[in-house]
Formats: sequence, structure tokens, C-alpha cells
Amino acid sequence: MTKNMKTLWHFLICLVVVLFSSCEKENNNEPLEIPDEIVGDWVIESLVTWPQQDEIISLNLKKCDLLIGSFDFLWIEEYPEENHMTVGAAAKGTFVFKSNKLIFSPTDFGSEIDIDTFEILDTTKWYTPGDPEFQLFEFFPPVKYECKGNSLILKVDENNDGDYDDEGESFVFVRKN
Repeated sequence: MTKNMKTLWHFLICLVVVLFSSCEKENNNEPLEIPDEIVGDWVIESLVTWPQQDEIISLNLKKCDLLIGSFDFLWIEEYPEENHMTVGAAAKGTFVFKSNKLIFSPTDFGSEIDIDTFEILDTTKWYTPGDPEFQLFEFFPPVKYECKGNSLILKVDENNDGDYDDEGESFVFVRKN
């Protein structure tokens, strides 16, 4: 092999490595197709095993197109002072799937509990990004997911230690009929 051939060969190898690594980076940042298996209405698993509980957590995931989904999250709880079920927190917005995580972007947060007086309202009051109260609600972190039959497991790295395996970092939902 001549010196020019060796130089050309090294250049081609370097070019392939650079192209491969740049494609890999782009794929990590680009949204992927929304997995069909997560689309549907889900409720927290304990609702199925113990239906007479004092809270209900539900999540509705829809596919708007291949790369964007929409979600509705609802947390209904028994409000002790009034002794009836109340929307403790609600959220809606969009999500994408990238880097093997669901990335939620809430557009609205709501509650039937007045955030200043903690009194129960007659309807859910919604807050959007332009409202100062919007910042008071907890935002959705990226979550890993796993589907097993009719179960959807959402995993959150609550303590930012780099793994999703600590106690309280997994939430099991089951598909509603």
C-alpha cells in the first residue's frame, strides 16, 4: 500500500467514525416516533387492587402525530375538611419521546383547591404559563417507561443519582378498559 493509499484509508476511517458519532448525537436529541403501546387511558395500579381508596391518579396519553403526543393528568383526592372527592391537581399538555424518555411539556395546570386559601372551589381552576400561579405547580421531569402487557411503568430519577431504581421512583399504571 502506498503512502497516498494509507492516507486515503485513514481519512475514510476517520470520516466514517465522525459521521457515525454525529448521527448518534442527532438521534439522541431528535424526537422519535411515539410508541403505540403507551397510547391509552391509564390509572394508578392501586386503584385496581383497592378501588375504595381516597385518591385516584389517571393519565391519558394520545398520539397527535408520529412525533407528538398529548396528555391529560388527573389527581383526585378526598379532601378531609369537606369529606368529598376533589381535583387536587390536574395537568394537560404535549409530550415527545426522545433519548428513550417521555418528555412532558405541560400547557395547563389546574386544581379545585384555591392555592391561597386552600378552600374547595366549585370547578377546576386552570393556570397557563402567563399566570403567576403556574410556577407554583410541580413540573413533569423526563420519565423512562416500560410496558408489560396492560401495565405502564413510569420511572423518575427523583433524587438525581443517575438511576431510576430507588424506592418511590417507579409508578405503575394499568390500562383502563
